[in-house]
Formats: sequence, C-alpha cells, structure tokens
Amino acid sequence: MTAAIDRLFDAMRKSDTAAVRAAFLPGARVIPMSADNSGTKVNALELDAFVRFAGQNAAGAWDEQFWSAASRTNVSLGDLWFEYDVYRGETLSHCGVNSVQLQRTGDSWKIVSMAFTRRTDACRVRPK
Repeated sequence: MTAAIDRLFDAMRKSDTAAVRAAFLPGARVIPMSADNSGTKVNALELDAFVRFAGQNAAGAWDEQFWSAASRTNVSLGDLWFEYDVYRGETLSHCGVNSVQLQRTGDSWKIVSMAFTRRTDACRVRPK
C-alpha cells in the first residue's frame, strides 16, 4: 500500500496531474483538516480540485515525504496512517498526519479517501 502513496507523492513532485489522478479511484475525496482558536475545520475537496492544486506548482517545487506508516488490510480494503512533512526547496512548509483509505484493484492499490492534518508549528520532521 505504501507504493500507492509513493506514486502519488512522486506525481505531486513532478506536477503530473495525470499521474496524480491515476493514484485515486474515481469519486475519491481529499479532506484537509486544520485547527485554530475557533476549532477544527474540515474542507472536503472533490478529486478534480485536488488534481488542479497538485498541478499548480512548478515540477520539483514541493517535496512531500512520509514515514512511520501503520497499515491494516481486510480483503480489498486497506488503511494507512502516517506522518508527513512538506518542503519547498530547503524550507519546511508544513507537516501533519495522513489517514488514507485504499482499495485493491488487481495487483495495486488506489486511494478512496485521504484525510490529513496540516500544521506549520511544532512539526516532527522526517527521520534522517
């Protein structure tokens, strides 16, 4: 299952919208979550909006990496929970955790939904 996330993040680094879209099943949802003094905000995105966002940056502008992935599977359902950080060049942009639900399609996994937190303070960065 982590290979599906590697493919997604590689496509995002390249701003390759076709490859970003191919990482997801049709109708998949992307759910950014953020918190401020007024509480948690959830902003579900349609897949098209996320794909457009991923294609807006120049190739190589962003580098998202993940680690400490915990996974569970049952037949064709998979779940991954992992920490991530995002750098723009050498500068840390933000970090958080992803919770990704996937479905096995043949010999690979496709993303059904991806919820993530996003923060800019107190980031745990990727291990060396």
